[in-house]
Parts: sequence; C-alpha cells; structure tokens
Amino acid sequence: FEADACIVDKHPGYAITEMGKNYAAENAIPLVEVQHHEAHFAAVLAENNLLETEETVLGVIWDGTGYGSDGNIWGSEFFTYVNNRMKHFAQLNYFSILMGDKMAREPRLSALSLFDSDNDAVNLLREKFTSAEWSHFRNQLHINLQPVYTSSMGRFLDGIASLLGIADTVSYEGEAAMKLEALALQCKHPGTETYEFSLSGNKIDWQKMTGQLISDLKQQMPKENIAYKVHLSLAYLVEQMAMNAGVKKIAFSGGVMQNALLVDLLTDRLKENYELFFHQQLSPNDECISF
Repeated sequence: FEADACIVDKHPGYAITEMGKNYAAENAIPLVEVQHHEAHFAAVLAENNLLETEETVLGVIWDGTGYGSDGNIWGSEFFTYVNNRMKHFAQLNYFSILMGDKMAREPRLSALSLFDSDNDAVNLLREKFTSAEWSHFRNQLHINLQPVYTSSMGRFLDGIASLLGIADTVSYEGEAAMKLEALALQCKHPGTETYEFSLSGNKIDWQKMTGQLISDLKQQMPKENIAYKVHLSLAYLVEQMAMNAGVKKIAFSGGVMQNALLVDLLTDRLKENYELFFHQQLSPNDECISF
C-alpha cells in the first residue's frame, strides 16, 4: 500500500517499531514516533471530539507497559492537553523492574520490588520463592548497577495481588489485577476509608499507601476489604490529581481502564464535579493506539 508517512509506537528494539522505521526508509517517507501513552490519550481525545478543545483536559492513562520518554517503563501516567499541546503531568514513583517481561507473568516479582524494604511484607513474600530465587532476585534489586524502573499501574496492582496471596504467577498479563478486582467485588461492607498517596514534584509517592495496606493485613482486615480499599483509593487519587491540575475534564485510557469496578468508582466519585470521557467504541487497551 502507499502511505504519506509512517507513524510508530516509540520503542527502541520493538519489532513493529523497527518494521515501521524500515518501511519509512525504504519508501522515503517521513517517520513519526509517538510515545505509547500519548497515543492512548490522543485516541480517547479524538474519539470524544476533544482534539480541538481550548479547555484543559487531564488524561489518566494507566496500563502495564509503555516505553517512556526518559527510557524507563511507564504505565501510571497523567497528562494535560490543551490547544493541541500535550504535557506529562505526573506518575507513580518508580520501582525496579525484575527480570524484564517475566515480571508481567510473575506478580510475586512486582510484590518483591514494591515491598522489599518492609520487614513485615518480606516475611510474607519469602515463602513465594525458593532459596536460590530469593537470593538471586534480592541481589538483582540491591546490586544492579544499571537498573530499569517502571511506573506501571498494572505491575503495581500485580504486586498488591501477590502480597494478598491472590496470584504469584499468572498465564497472561493482567490476570492478577483481574483477580484483585474480583476479590474487591466480594466485599460486603465497603467503607469510605482510603489509603494515602502524596505528591512530590511530578511523582506520586506510594510508600505511605503500601505501608498502610501492610498495617491492615497485620490487623487481619478481610482481604476483600483491602482489595476494595485499594480500588477506592485510586479513584480518590484521580480526584486529587484533577484538583492539583485545576481541570474540569478528565479522559481515561489504558488497559487498567478495563477494570469495571475502578471505572464505576471513578464515575461515582467524580461525575458531580467533572466531565468524564471514556472510550466509546474503541478498547481502552492497546488496540486504540493506532487510531
């Protein structure tokens, strides 16, 4: 086929990206590299006729993996968009990637990365590994001279799922987070309490939140209540970020937005004070980025 330009997901070494680069070179057409989460945001903006908006929109783009503009792996991104300009606004504090893509299939690795500095959590995690694995993976965390970090909301939820004993290994990416959602839906007496996040610059500190979660575990709060509290806390986090950004419009995309409970909680919490925009016909998953 003929094309005027080739647009690719910006990701060095990614096979599809390299194919696009080769196609552009062979056909002497312009190559446009687009950051993965910006493509998600652009897709939901376009689907809701917001590309020409003169009012700032906050984009909440949460997923498992996307190559970030700083060379780390993103996945919990907040963007602002107005007058055809998109800016990165905030993300979760980074945590270490263990074993590359293996981390998506072994939520226990996410749990170890997130909770390695907490002695109570370490005692819970130790039994999930053999002695050789435990020594190797902890060494990877502590002595890796060229670490790669992630802000992935998908891996963040994976780690919580593993700590709660829901899933340590899975057969497909996102399975642990789906099981965490299913557990939260079993909560018969959901409260209004939330875990606390704090903002430092453009980084969202999650350590107080995870510390409070471990405290709930120690006090033997039912795990379904903890799972629900996690989801509710994420809805409150979006509200906090919208207030910080000073916006009234919020758009959502990314694989995490397939979580029906989270979407319901976001809608219930935000609908009175904000205009909310979700995908209508496109999937919030990666199928939308080509659009």
